[in-house]
Amino acid sequence: MTILLKKKIKSWALTLALGGSLMAGVPALERATAPIELSSIAAAGQMSLSVFDVGQGDSILAQEGDKQILIDGGPDSTVLERLGNTMPAGDREIDLVILTHPHSDHVNGLAQVLSRYKVDKILATDVTAPIVSFRTWRELIAKDKIPVDDPQKVKTEKVGDMEYDVLSAGMQAGIRGSEHDGNSDGLNDSSIVGMLKFGSRRFLLMGDATTVIENKLMSAGDELKADFLKVGHHGSTYSTSEKFIDAVSPAFAATSVGAKNPYGNPAWRVMQLVKNKGIVGYRTDLNGTVTALTDGQSLQVAAERVR
Repeated sequence: MTILLKKKIKSWALTLALGGSLMAGVPALERATAPIELSSIAAAGQMSLSVFDVGQGDSILAQEGDKQILIDGGPDSTVLERLGNTMPAGDREIDLVILTHPHSDHVNGLAQVLSRYKVDKILATDVTAPIVSFRTWRELIAKDKIPVDDPQKVKTEKVGDMEYDVLSAGMQAGIRGSEHDGNSDGLNDSSIVGMLKFGSRRFLLMGDATTVIENKLMSAGDELKADFLKVGHHGSTYSTSEKFIDAVSPAFAATSVGAKNPYGNPAWRVMQLVKNKGIVGYRTDLNGTVTALTDGQSLQVAAERVR
């Protein structure tokens, strides 16, 4: 069976060569000689990860055949269009939905996803927020009796051959948000931070976690090396320290950010850091949806637009 993506993603990309392993040492990288066509994905043996262009917010879909993990839903209904362009025609079921934290630019779209898709399971913290979309989200979960895993207790989720390991989640002891760190309500650093694994390839997905959580992860001695980094907190100045980038050592990085947003994201410092470290960087405001494709060994990354 072959799944046809309704929207082709064509662009140049770098390819992590077949057999190269980030864990074994420096991977072989080569520039693709032709546009990468991510127009079809084998039902078995491959995974795609799409960092959707949803404006100023986050939404990520990991997909292996007809199995999906949706992480956050962005600020509005745009996620529905992105899912319609990416999931198999007629597929109205999502195996796992993860809400990293209940800020509106992550949960608003998920409330609409629950209204239109059958969701088999949810991973979410018990952190709450006084916003309408979050209340709707919880009401729909209760109405449809969707099972909810607590990331403080369930540390690994498996969907097909995709494995999502929880590295951080929930309100962190000793964290007191302030306007200075962009985390005044503490919710950014309550984000579920996860490492998505498929074969030997690793994708570190940071939610809106700031350098506070980055430091905790490094101090805990977690294995942070990854091939692909979804940059934390929309690339704000409060995330992505040089020490953290060195610890992760990604070949690719994607920043989910809205064009001309009022927050000044992404920060110039973060984008220069990505560039200076030799990481292939993408921004959804400039490049559109960013998609990685892997068979567990090789890795290709492409975007809708090249700038």
